Amino acid sequence: MANKLIRFFLVIIFFYASGSSAVEDLIKVYHEAWLAEIEGDEEQALREYEGVVSIYKEVWGGKIRIPGAEACVAHSLFQINEPKYAQYDGIVIRQPQGIMLEDLTQKITLAHELLEVYEEIGTLRAPRWAIAARCRVGDVYRSFGEVIRTAECPAECQPYYWRSLPDGDKRKARLQNEYRGFKNRVRDMSKPLYETADTEYNEALSIADKAGLTTYWSRRAREQIEEIDKFIKD
Repeated sequence: MANKLIRFFLVIIFFYASGSSAVEDLIKVYHEAWLAEIEGDEEQALREYEGVVSIYKEVWGGKIRIPGAEACVAHSLFQINEPKYAQYDGIVIRQPQGIMLEDLTQKITLAHELLEVYEEIGTLRAPRWAIAARCRVGDVYRSFGEVIRTAECPAECQPYYWRSLPDGDKRKARLQNEYRGFKNRVRDMSKPLYETADTEYNEALSIADKAGLTTYWSRRAREQIEEIDKFIKD
């Protein structure tokens, strides 16, 4: 907490040294967001972070090069996308096929929206949040890999169904083979997504190393790399 306070007041010094009324407005809104987050008022914090991004877009057209301000904008962009990431991560692929296509479409759409914001964060001079954004890029690919790998197979191929068939039923062996084939296909389809996630987590660690930072997100990236390596090597 002490380190957060120090960073916050350093940002204030940067802002007020700039002499810009727009920057002062931005810091005031960011300050309100920061206080709301500390007090646990997530909805208020989210509204204030959205206000920071609104000022950033309207005044600087999405391009800002003011020391300290970039970190506040990056933090705000990251925070307002956390609910969207939670929604994205919660989408699973269900049967029947019509619902499955809806789930895939929704997940793909949200993935594109999230990746666009995380890339924007990476363009700002805010390494702490660049690490977080790059880690979240890895999370996006990992989450997609997981829903593919754990996707439900068609009902008739489910083990509970073909196991209930009598041993002499010719459908039993056929459905069992279809089930195994399905599981092998989704595993093969998910592997490149896990590999991309691994690359992104390593990039997060590279940013952290260059900046001399160890954060929650750099530690998380390292943990995810270990988990993914187990799957890739399996």
